[in-house]
Amino acid sequence: MTYSSVNILSSIRGALRKEDGATWILRQRDFDFQNLVNFAELPGNKTLKITEEDIEDVLEYRKGSYSFMALSLLYPNLKLGQVKFHQDHIHPASLFTDTKLREYGVNEAKWE
Repeated sequence: MTYSSVNILSSIRGALRKEDGATWILRQRDFDFQNLVNFAELPGNKTLKITEEDIEDVLEYRKGSYSFMALSLLYPNLKLGQVKFHQDHIHPASLFTDTKLREYGVNEAKWE
């Protein structure tokens, strides 16, 4: 785990609980993700909020380490924690060549 992920986890824990002497108590009994999104103070002015712009950015990734994130959202039943997947095993890059796209009848304006 990286230093920043430890800080993020600590910030999330801080939003969910508070110290009461030598123990920790939950700030509230019901878990409301929206409260966590609104009140977690993450380092570097980061936020848990996901905007439409964030979604567009993820969906526009080209083949690479970040594009796997988008592909994994499309396949929620994959055992992501148990198997190391390679992107080409989900959507082979060889099927996205100009020749193949033309063969499948994909409009050239949509290739990008």
